[in-house]
Amino acid sequence: MNQPLYQISKDFLALQEATQNSEDADETMLMALNDTMGDVQLSFEEKAENLVFVMKNVAINAAAIDEEIKRLQAKKKTISNKESKFREYLRENMQKTGISKIECKLFSITLSKPTKTLEIINETDLPDDLFEIETKIVPNKAEIKKLLVAGEEVAGAKLNDAVPRLIIK
Repeated sequence: MNQPLYQISKDFLALQEATQNSEDADETMLMALNDTMGDVQLSFEEKAENLVFVMKNVAINAAAIDEEIKRLQAKKKTISNKESKFREYLRENMQKTGISKIECKLFSITLSKPTKTLEIINETDLPDDLFEIETKIVPNKAEIKKLLVAGEEVAGAKLNDAVPRLIIK
């Protein structure tokens, strides 16, 4: 008899109730009820033990999935790093050769002109009106860059050439 655990539980409760309500039953009947109850209890215990084995297998599978996720995340990071290295390799060589645009059948490759980046050399040399007031005092980089791009000198800051971006459409 291969019953599910919930059915074995129902049977066990029914037998317990029958045993408690068997005041007028003879000794043979009580012994038969107790034997049957013992068999049902053994069946319950066996089913519970098997269920624990299944739970352990499920836990092992979950742990294996966690390990596979970690392995795949590491693989994804490696692949992403390769893509970044290929992108940088192409950008550097396009920059060296002076080739700024390549038209392909499925996409185009463009090496953009470098934008100016701001480097704050000495924050204390910057004029007060070029600071934004927040919870702390920080240089207003957008305003400093705007002034430097316009050709004005700002003490404590200078413009540097950024690395050109590689655009693949």
